Amino acid sequence: LARCLPYSKLRRLDLSHNPLGSQGTKSIGNALGLPGAAGLRSLKISRVGMGAVGAVAVADGVAANKGLRLLDISGNQLRTSGAMALAANLEINVTRGGGAGLTALNLSWCGINDPPVQLLSEGLKSGCSLRRLDLSNNQVSTAGAQHLAMMMKVHKGMQQLILDNNPAIAFEGCKKFVSL
Repeated sequence: LARCLPYSKLRRLDLSHNPLGSQGTKSIGNALGLPGAAGLRSLKISRVGMGAVGAVAVADGVAANKGLRLLDISGNQLRTSGAMALAANLEINVTRGGGAGLTALNLSWCGINDPPVQLLSEGLKSGCSLRRLDLSNNQVSTAGAQHLAMMMKVHKGMQQLILDNNPAIAFEGCKKFVSL
């Protein structure tokens, strides 16, 4: 399937809840970066056992693919290295896409903590197409919430930021958003 992706007219691909593992998601990530894969608009690979290796490959594919609008990789334990690679490459996707790039990103249930959130927030400040970001059910704390709130002050296009069930945000983190 990954080998066929760059040659198909496929617009939407949902492989969620299949045991792709790191190798399967690595193949998909590599295919995303090929020129012919730019027609793919929606990729859902939720709960596929991605891991950090697969996350890095998908992140590289996202950086190269300007056609992808929705990416759902929820329920995969990205680890800090996978989440950091995704955050860094998301900045490339959204700033070099000429106004194109991801508009929706679902990172819920990925075990993401503050360092990737800080990098993600910095990348999103530079102007981007992302309108919806789901970071629910992760390990974001007050420090991560502060970075996201600062990003929201600059990135006026963000329409939906989902942070439910990140208990470490607490009251202090919530106050950061009130001042927007």
